[in-house]
Amino acid sequence: MTPLKLPERQKGSPPPEAPLGSPPVSLSALPTAMKAPQILAADAPEPSPRGPEPNRVPAGSLAPPSLRPPAGRAGIRLVWLAVLAASLVASALAVVRWRRGEAEHTLSAGPAHLGAFSATLDVRTFQRGNIHTHTARSDGRQSPREVAEWYRDHGYQFLAITDHDVLVDPAELSDVERPGFVLLPGEEITSTAREKPVHLQALCIDHLIASGHYDTPLQALATGIAAVHAQNGFVVVNHPNFSWAFGVADLTPLPGPYALEIWSGHPAVYSAGDATRPSHEAMWDELLTRGRRVTAVAVDDEHTLVPTDGGGDALPGQAWIWTFGELGREPVCDALRSGRLYASSGVVFRRLRVEPDRFTVWVDNPGDTVVFVASAAQVLAIVTSDALAHDDDGFAASYTLRGGEAYVRALARAPDGSAAWTQAYYTSP
Repeated sequence: MTPLKLPERQKGSPPPEAPLGSPPVSLSALPTAMKAPQILAADAPEPSPRGPEPNRVPAGSLAPPSLRPPAGRAGIRLVWLAVLAASLVASALAVVRWRRGEAEHTLSAGPAHLGAFSATLDVRTFQRGNIHTHTARSDGRQSPREVAEWYRDHGYQFLAITDHDVLVDPAELSDVERPGFVLLPGEEITSTAREKPVHLQALCIDHLIASGHYDTPLQALATGIAAVHAQNGFVVVNHPNFSWAFGVADLTPLPGPYALEIWSGHPAVYSAGDATRPSHEAMWDELLTRGRRVTAVAVDDEHTLVPTDGGGDALPGQAWIWTFGELGREPVCDALRSGRLYASSGVVFRRLRVEPDRFTVWVDNPGDTVVFVASAAQVLAIVTSDALAHDDDGFAASYTLRGGEAYVRALARAPDGSAAWTQAYYTSP
């Protein structure tokens, strides 16, 4: 993923903020300057290049004597002076009316209330895990044991082995589990629609869910989601850009809840999109803007633990999620179902706090940049490394509600291009 190049600003100055209601500043457009648009009154008069035209009397009309021009040059001069005075007065009145209308329009365009976040939280305890992993049971290169041991020995607290149309029972690997490492049951439901791959992660399930061949991606997705929900599982829509299989139009009608892979370590799924197709993160923003409450996840989609001679491998340790709260199969599954997690490709949030009117994140690297984002990928604020506040929890960036935000999410970006994404936290009146 290409790092965001954010505008530098003088140390100690407040973070720039784009006013709500202005045209959204896309994340992809950064560091485009965020300039508030001019607000014009809807009924403001269109200024005339020549000014108001004076009243004229048609030639030959029977005008009363008081409107007939006096004879001679002096009389003509008096008439034009009178016309000019009237024109200036009319122009002044028009400006007063325009400014009054502009002020009324500006006030009416503002939010009716500040609102508040619908729910609050304060999290310091996180569990790291990967939920998209393949072994030799399907198209991976290593055994389930080898894969599980790699993740356990590299600092992960949980792992879901999700082979294609295969459910690996965690009981098979019970000796790999330890007090600090648990396995989750899962599979990748590998359906097709119009000869394109339509894949879903089914996690925290009890028995295998069959894949199928469908007429449309929507049919494949809806059928799979319903099957996972029937088992009280957690379902993830995998890599829409893999083979450019489907997009936002197919996702919008889906029943929730579900999650979306917004970043993947697999090089063939095109998480960042291309010149003509949106990234997975952009799809997520569009779904959120349309009112779909979708959880964002990041994954490895691991297929081999070691690089092969051909290159282009889906290796481990590329992306992951951090769930909130304690470790254990049921606590982690509960956190997944409720969206209590954040996604990462390298950046670490050490603390997340949502107060009634304030959202704060703590990163562990003073060089990170934090961007607060609202509907339509509108950038609300950018907190660069020089403006992060240091305390015992790390380096903090905050955003205070200004009114009109439907939701706020935070994106943290490191100088090396790695990132972390919070979920979208919604507001209410």
